[in-house]
Amino acid sequence: MTWRPPSQKKNKTIHRINETKNWFFEKLKKVDGPLARLTKKQRGRIQRQKIRNERGAIVTDTTEIQKMFNKYYEQLYSNKFENISEMDKFLETHSLPKLNQKEIENLNRQIKTKEIEDVIMSPQQKKSQGPMALWGNLPILLKLFQKTQEGRLPYLFYEGTRILIPKPEKDTKRKSYRPISLRNIDAKIMNKILANRIQQYIKKLFTMTKWVSSPGMQG
Repeated sequence: MTWRPPSQKKNKTIHRINETKNWFFEKLKKVDGPLARLTKKQRGRIQRQKIRNERGAIVTDTTEIQKMFNKYYEQLYSNKFENISEMDKFLETHSLPKLNQKEIENLNRQIKTKEIEDVIMSPQQKKSQGPMALWGNLPILLKLFQKTQEGRLPYLFYEGTRILIPKPEKDTKRKSYRPISLRNIDAKIMNKILANRIQQYIKKLFTMTKWVSSPGMQG
């Protein structure tokens, strides 16, 4: 091993650092090119916002477009079942797995603080907020969730923000937009609590082919 004086080693280290910086800035210029082109294309798409209505006419008014999307998703997600009684009669003719009274009471019991804590602390990659922002609201969440035992959900549970992502070159049809919904975190917590409760009875209520997509039950 060749011995080098400290000053020479220091100079060599500085040279490597400078080379690394040069490499980084050189690559950075190449990386932001595609991103800039993509952003430019997206800006152009937003500026030329237009939707085709039921009659096939192009609509460009923002307020009218919002009304069209509201109507479209109201119809899409509305309850369209008109033969509920017939469905009930059909199900009564089949011997299906059922929960006993104790299991039903367990599902319907009041939500406890421990259940809320478990959901907040559960690892949800790219979904969960930092727990520190929720601990102060824990008593409020508990009171809110227990209030649902009266059979009514808070109005805020039904609210959310929907972002529409258009498919490339297909942005004139409403069905060509992919919706991404942002819901209130308290509603998500409650949904997860109820899902955790139901999870323990999945095997009893459904056959193996029906719960292959359930967590921990694959394979």
